[in-house]
Amino acid sequence: MKPQTPAQAERLRTDMMAELARSTLRELPMMPVAAVALGTLGGMFVSGAVAVVWASTMLLSCVSLWVTSRRFLGSGAGNGPSLLNGRLLIAASIFQGVTTAGFTVVFWQAGVAEWNLMMLMIVMVSTILGVSLTATSIPTTASLIVIYLAVTLSLCLTEGGQVFNALAALSPIFLGVVVGSAYRAHTRVRGLLVLGYERDALIDRLQTADRTKSSFMAHMSHELRTPLNAILGFSEVMKDEVLGPMQNRVYKSYAGDIHTSGQHLLGLVNDILDLAKIEAGKLELTDDRFTMDAIVDTAFALFRVQAQKRGVALVKDVDPAVAVRWDLRAAKQIALNLMSNALKFTPAGGTIFASSRLAADGGAWVTVRDTGCGVAPEDQARIFESFGQGRHDVVGDQSTGLGLAIVKSLVEYHGGTVTLESAVGDGAAFTIHVPASRVVPAEQAAGAVDLGQRAA
Repeated sequence: MKPQTPAQAERLRTDMMAELARSTLRELPMMPVAAVALGTLGGMFVSGAVAVVWASTMLLSCVSLWVTSRRFLGSGAGNGPSLLNGRLLIAASIFQGVTTAGFTVVFWQAGVAEWNLMMLMIVMVSTILGVSLTATSIPTTASLIVIYLAVTLSLCLTEGGQVFNALAALSPIFLGVVVGSAYRAHTRVRGLLVLGYERDALIDRLQTADRTKSSFMAHMSHELRTPLNAILGFSEVMKDEVLGPMQNRVYKSYAGDIHTSGQHLLGLVNDILDLAKIEAGKLELTDDRFTMDAIVDTAFALFRVQAQKRGVALVKDVDPAVAVRWDLRAAKQIALNLMSNALKFTPAGGTIFASSRLAADGGAWVTVRDTGCGVAPEDQARIFESFGQGRHDVVGDQSTGLGLAIVKSLVEYHGGTVTLESAVGDGAAFTIHVPASRVVPAEQAAGAVDLGQRAA
């Protein structure tokens, strides 16, 4: 994963240094405490003045780290102050490393093996901690490794003896472990930053695509709806012979076909636009209050004539106590889509049942069930997808396959769920669960607006 442009490389360098500054500030509060503790411990073997000087120098290095880290994080990106403050931060980190390694030089006691071994252990721990802390900056890490290794080797060789010579011989192995650890830490942080850049770029592209889609939908809404309304209007005038009878009856039939096809296309455009708004999260909801009894009555009123012509019975079983807080236009669209779907697949002599009842969890159940052909198990998984049609035995069916997708999206947009229970030849039941937060007392819905006022 490599930056593709100089600007990306500069951003990566700055962010890596910012990680060094942030990690330094996180760990810095413990460094003065450690400096005082080590200075006090070392004062047992050297003069107090030497211990104070070393501890003071260590505290000074901590202050320089704090100042340079804060300055770098406050300087922002760019080649000016960011570059200078980055170099100052590296210098402060190296100064702190030299001071830490100087602990062994200042407090080393020739011939006191136990004390010297403890100091070497302190240097080794300091090396591991320092490298892990500065792994995002290669110059800082490399400098610390060289400093700690040089001090360790020189002191071990100077002290001599089997133990210290053995430690000097093992130092290359320790060096390899430390370098490997630093490389993995550096690579991990670098990879996470690059992945973050790629994520940001992807989000930017998706947002651009979303804006383009929204612009296209708005443009399509105007460019398609305007001529379609004209086509529907003129074709209706022609098929109804408003301006007088047509001499050629075939032309009248053509006008009817044009009107029917135009209505189908306009419905498709409206469905696509509605679905696009829902998926984009741009659908504005209102908190209307009404009873489920009222919404079912409205849906039945709109489909009663069509159901009678097809010989389908409409049966209602709704608890009058069920009232909801729901967007009225969305509720009507859900009801109409479910009723239209049920009527489409219910043969003559069949029945469509609409029922509603309160749920045990404080919510409500709303079910539309038909006695039609049912849905095959393999089709049930995709019936709620856009353009997913699960029943195909209706001759002349011109549905778009968007109705149930819109139902599912609108229900979920309100925090509810919709499920399907069906078997081939045994009808289908679509059940909506209204969450408790959207169920209101029936008396609060008594003053709801007339359902016919917002049918559009």
